[in-house]
Amino acid sequence: MKQTPPPPPGSLRDLAARISAHLKRFEADVRPGGINWWIDGKVGGLKHYYGVGAGASGRYVGVTYVRYQGSTFLTKAEAERYVAALDEGYVGRHFELFRKDRS
Repeated sequence: MKQTPPPPPGSLRDLAARISAHLKRFEADVRPGGINWWIDGKVGGLKHYYGVGAGASGRYVGVTYVRYQGSTFLTKAEAERYVAALDEGYVGRHFELFRKDRS
């Protein structure tokens, strides 16, 4: 089986892979009080992250936080900003970060 080469650094595929890795880490943190603990602490309720992922699509990076809610598309500049924040330890969704940046 032929292996797919890794995406070039800084490409949309690379940015999507890096975002996806962070989101999967968030989704896996289900310990009490963790990043993906139940919303309002109600076991069996809703979570902030479910079926997460990111992928390159045309000129955008599609980001999914909750599978059944669809994706949000980021420009390359927005994806780079989000990845930089995630790499620095930011925990959260892109729109929360961008909203915080505007304040």
